[in-house]
Amino acid sequence: DKPLILYKKQCIPKCPKGTYYDIKLNTCKPCKINNCDKCGNKGIPCNVCEKGFVKYNGKCIPVPCPNGTTEVSGECKPCEVSHCKTCPIIKQCKDCDNKFYKLTHLECVPICPVTYYANKVTRKCDPCSKHCQKCTSPKKCIICSKGTYLYKGKCLPVCPDGHRPSKKGNCTPCTKKNCSKCTSNECIKCIKPNFLWNGECIKLCPNGTFPDLKTGRCNPCTKFCGKCKAKIPCIICKKPYVLNHLGQCVDKCPTGYIKVNGKCVKCLTSKKCDKCEANLKDCDICVKPLVLHLNKCVPICPSGYYKVGGKCKPCIKH
Repeated sequence: DKPLILYKKQCIPKCPKGTYYDIKLNTCKPCKINNCDKCGNKGIPCNVCEKGFVKYNGKCIPVPCPNGTTEVSGECKPCEVSHCKTCPIIKQCKDCDNKFYKLTHLECVPICPVTYYANKVTRKCDPCSKHCQKCTSPKKCIICSKGTYLYKGKCLPVCPDGHRPSKKGNCTPCTKKNCSKCTSNECIKCIKPNFLWNGECIKLCPNGTFPDLKTGRCNPCTKFCGKCKAKIPCIICKKPYVLNHLGQCVDKCPTGYIKVNGKCVKCLTSKKCDKCEANLKDCDICVKPLVLHLNKCVPICPSGYYKVGGKCKPCIKH
């Protein structure tokens, strides 16, 4: 039979929880650590704490483990992630210490790296929006990555209408009114229904130009044309040029036409007539070598008439 042990004036087979066996005195003595269930032969160290307590720095403390530690087999052990406040698993951090932010479950950092921002509510490094290098929130970018431009807190591959990329990588408003696309100095494309003219956006193209709907520009009319709605035809020619029947500006009207109010108007005379009178019915000059006689073009002047400047004039009587 096993020898009995003295404990509280009674002989018992083994020491109860919270005590240890003193060999010299053959008695059970209380563990020297409070709230300890099992301890060493000299009362220390504590090997197992009472239920609801855990080992920490040689003592038994109430659960849970303090910040920076986690319970492993009844003992509070330090988190293996630096500056970690709570770690449910010893190698994975849940929350970081004050003034630190959780980048991943393996890392706590004082300053969040590029493309992340410090979320002061969750104490985490949360990702910025796409193409953003530095931000204060997912919707508030400050610096965009190369090749994109900052516009209203977002990073865009192309600046929107009415803006241009600046040297700092921002989308800056165009200085010209009603401008859709621009450089630092001038507009290169206008907002419809405006048209581009000399770097400005205007609604009505000036004389000598016409609105080109395809290019959105005021394009020049043809040479010597003062007003047009398209490249051809011209509407009004510059002086001293005249508008022919083809919508072109020429030095003089062709055969069978007469200049009326800057335009070549077709004569109502026969094809033999080169130029007619203003009434369009009477011939003024015949096609060479024909001559004009009594409003008709004839090969030669009849008897009693002589040729002067392409016209037949009557001879003196007698």
